Amino acid sequence: MTQSITNKKIIIVCNSTFAYNQFLVNLVIKLNKLKNEIYLIAGKDNNNSNIETHNLKKIFFVEMPKRKILNFLSFINTIRSVNKIIKLLHPDIIISNNRDASFCTRLGMFFIKKNKIKNIYFARGFYFHDDQNYLTWILTYLIEVFLLFKTDYILSQSKQDIKKINFINSYINVPISWVGNGVNKNKFKYRKKNFNINKIQFATTSRITIGKGLDDLLFVFSKLVK
Repeated sequence: MTQSITNKKIIIVCNSTFAYNQFLVNLVIKLNKLKNEIYLIAGKDNNNSNIETHNLKKIFFVEMPKRKILNFLSFINTIRSVNKIIKLLHPDIIISNNRDASFCTRLGMFFIKKNKIKNIYFARGFYFHDDQNYLTWILTYLIEVFLLFKTDYILSQSKQDIKKINFINSYINVPISWVGNGVNKNKFKYRKKNFNINKIQFATTSRITIGKGLDDLLFVFSKLVK
């Protein structure tokens, strides 16, 4: 997709410096080689001074929303900040990443008149997810549907999310591509191990967060060992 993007003014929006350094640097390098002018809007965090610039034209740091305490005012402030930057730069393309950053970006674009900006949404996870109760899932699903009207292209890491959003998107027709969520095994050292075939052995991989269900897993394991 990047091969067809040349001589454009592009804004990349993400939640944090960490997200940019880990996931977006290679994209910026490729877009720079194609003579594009790249700007970055990133959430403020403790790593802002360690950002990998790679010929970014300019970096804007903004406060990203504080979702955990349902601070709606912080969403409004972020939307206003992103909206002002978009009006200042008049970009051709915006590539918004992560849920909160993309939510504020696309909602901010509703308030720009004669908007010809192409918006690419890199969805590493939609607002709706399996850990929500029924009412919350419906509400966040409707939010994603509403934001489709300010989206020109979606890249999703989840095939399941694509199936769920396509129930409505079949009427709106926003192009969606699956990009996967692979792991670069060259970054890890590993060795073969011979297991005792007379025992049942378990392994699991995930981030250590509440939503991954590790507490449930430990509870079950404690029962199994007895």
